[in-house]
Amino acid sequence: MPPRGFETALGWMFHYAVGGALAFGLCGIVGAGWLQAPAFGLTLGYGVLTVVLPFCLLQPAMGLGFAARKTAFPWRARLNSLITHGLFGFGLFLGSALLQVISAH
Repeated sequence: MPPRGFETALGWMFHYAVGGALAFGLCGIVGAGWLQAPAFGLTLGYGVLTVVLPFCLLQPAMGLGFAARKTAFPWRARLNSLITHGLFGFGLFLGSALLQVISAH
């Protein structure tokens, strides 16, 4: 299928919107208290857990199979997903720690 205008930008905007929704989802699951006392393990674990979404939804919808099994290097794709979602969790931790510092001043 030929590329469409703005599809890359739209894809990235949607990706970041989903990330924002997942961040608010963490607040909904554990409560907003983690913003006052960020827990590294909790946010890192949550970030890694979110890899379920691309493994089960996005990659199959793109024809890549469950957990990228139809790609040329499935384990590389899986590892990249785990790393980037771990970084998402690390970013949640840093963001909550930054909010704690800002609110203290």
